[in-house]
Amino acid sequence: MSLVAGSYERFIWGFKLKTLKHSQETLTLTPLFTFPSHISPIRSVAVSGSAAAPGGADDTIKIYDLSTTSEIGSLNDHSATVTALSFFTPPSLSFPRNLISASDDGAVCIYDADPFVHLKTVHAHKKE
Repeated sequence: MSLVAGSYERFIWGFKLKTLKHSQETLTLTPLFTFPSHISPIRSVAVSGSAAAPGGADDTIKIYDLSTTSEIGSLNDHSATVTALSFFTPPSLSFPRNLISASDDGAVCIYDADPFVHLKTVHAHKKE
């Protein structure tokens, strides 16, 4: 199992969680990667298969390929802090079909997850 986490210090980390062979109760974390991902705090992270997507207070979503531990690119369609990210994988597929993101200004963006193309932005109502 993999564990991916972001921080207020703008870094994203990846770890491999394994049980030790001689003991089913002992778990170990092995570092996989560390990236200085954003120029401001990371507020959300989504992972599906070998794709990881952290979103930050810099209004940007970065895309990483975990199998090669490399950055694929970034998505810059929000104008406020990215606060939520989720991959959508239909039951009939083994890989994600869409990435859905939301930001502080009430915008929800929908992306095609291969090749990460912006499809639509929906603007929710604003608090008054």
